[in-house]
Amino acid sequence: MTTTTRDAIFAALAFGLALVIGVTAFGYPVGSSYFPRSLAGFIGVMSVIYGFRVWGSRAVAQPVSGVGAGAAFIAFTAIAICALAMKFIGYEATTFMFLFGLIVTLGGRQRLVAALAVAVGATTAFHVIFFVLLGVARPESLFF
Repeated sequence: MTTTTRDAIFAALAFGLALVIGVTAFGYPVGSSYFPRSLAGFIGVMSVIYGFRVWGSRAVAQPVSGVGAGAAFIAFTAIAICALAMKFIGYEATTFMFLFGLIVTLGGRQRLVAALAVAVGATTAFHVIFFVLLGVARPESLFF
């Protein structure tokens, strides 16, 4: 399998996921399904753009190299630890540590200041989007 084939399959699956989410979300009232509708639209548009980009670059197809199973294991383990830690130290601290740790672990060791800036910026953006703009209830925690 070439990288182009793999990427085209991914784009098609992402578009199918957007359709499923969209059909399901449009079955609910607008007030309670605004976020899933927006998410479905965003995933759909991005998968179509990605599909066209893959289709335009099919002449440069290369065989798929080994998938980083170690990186996937690290990411999934970090997500599990983050979910458990959120109950104790709070959303913001956990999200910051998760993002910073993942960036540094998966290759950002040379640019610690950039990793720190991305972690702080993303944590702040997530907080504003979910808790301020969308009004989602903040997860309870033991300490913060």
